[in-house]
Amino acid sequence: MALALDGHVADPAPHLVTAVLLHDAPEYAPNNIDLDALLTARFGSSVAATVRALEHAFHTTVAPHLPPSMAGDLPRFVVRAE
Repeated sequence: MALALDGHVADPAPHLVTAVLLHDAPEYAPNNIDLDALLTARFGSSVAATVRALEHAFHTTVAPHLPPSMAGDLPRFVVRAE
């Protein structure tokens, strides 16, 4: 995903590159942490907001088109697709 960003944005802001690198964090973060608080504390609120926006975009544009057999396997599907 970071390479795709580089191909579309000439000089991406550091927070955008960081968010793109962390775009799968919501899928892999343990349930017992506050991911938004963690991302905000470590990387800033713009990174946390962008990570959540990327998550929302995935779940509204890609996930509805997955075969039912992959519905419960989103993290592995995302890794294979990239």
